[in-house]
Amino acid sequence: MIIYVIHQQQLFSMTLPLKISGSYTLTDIDNSNKERNLVNISEQNGKWVAFSNKHVKIWHDKKAIDSIVLEIYQYLLLQVKGEEEFLVMYSCPVNDNSFIGMKIPKNMEFIVGSGRDNAISCNNPLIGHKHAKITYQDGFWSIEDLNTQYGTFVNNQLIQGKVSLFHGDVIFILGLKLIVLSNIIYFNNPLGSVLYNKSLFSELPIREKMSLVSASDEDNEINLYDDKDFFVRSPRFMETIEDKPFKIDPHPSNQEPENAPFLLTVGPMMTM
Repeated sequence: MIIYVIHQQQLFSMTLPLKISGSYTLTDIDNSNKERNLVNISEQNGKWVAFSNKHVKIWHDKKAIDSIVLEIYQYLLLQVKGEEEFLVMYSCPVNDNSFIGMKIPKNMEFIVGSGRDNAISCNNPLIGHKHAKITYQDGFWSIEDLNTQYGTFVNNQLIQGKVSLFHGDVIFILGLKLIVLSNIIYFNNPLGSVLYNKSLFSELPIREKMSLVSASDEDNEINLYDDKDFFVRSPRFMETIEDKPFKIDPHPSNQEPENAPFLLTVGPMMTM
């Protein structure tokens, strides 16, 4: 599970381990650029539970609460002591398989927001009615935040005014994620809360849709071939060294030089 904390100017995130155990502290950076602790998240009865403290209160259903079990695609408000503005705490899965892919058939600009009249509409009251304007022009993308309360983030950075987008950039709008790729835009659809204008976009075939799901144990047990199948591969040669005993003869002993016969020694001297 990923936990996001959304400020008016900043975006922070923390990824909890897949195995639910232990205790963790959700932190952010305050206006003085110092790290501060917000809420504690601990395991209780096999679930993640967030706890309020004397400095930060968790709000849910318009009331302050001491603790709450965290769920996927859940929005909570955090009230920091001494601050007027609330922070938004959002939880989502690490592997999100709700993404929808749309092909952009022509140059266009469209609005993303909570209003049903937008090209992409997300049923979330924290998102502005007309939150951001996205433009696709001759293969190039750009986005502009429309003066919203919690802003628009690109690659976890708050944008100001109109900015260019590049292949693979991730747009984050209070849990709604959009990814631009060439003339294709992907966006997630948490709990079926997103609607889109089908007359503007061309939905990608299933085989081209984004898959962000990790393999499960059942997937790993699928038999991809049986005993009747066979494969051919290039031969592989291996060299091995075997131990084999051998004998080393001893060094030959020194031998006395043979004395030449006296006649062979004297004879040449007499003829000189």
